[in-house]
Amino acid sequence: MGEINNIRALIENATAGEWATSEADPGVVVDSTGQPIAVFGGGPQSYRDAAFTAAARNTIGLLLDRIVELEDRSAEDRHG
Repeated sequence: MGEINNIRALIENATAGEWATSEADPGVVVDSTGQPIAVFGGGPQSYRDAAFTAAARNTIGLLLDRIVELEDRSAEDRHG
């Protein structure tokens, strides 16, 4: 759980809210108010990297919750 807690701390210390790519520049990641958070270089690969960064911010917490749920279920199954 140590690594999960470390990742959760990173999430909690990052800019809150949903992240997205900017409609004006898909190489820019913005917060829920449209303020820039991260700027990637230009070009198709940078746009994909920005989209991944925004999606990761929005889904990693949910994935961690699922990992914990499955670990708990596995522990319950082992201990009857």
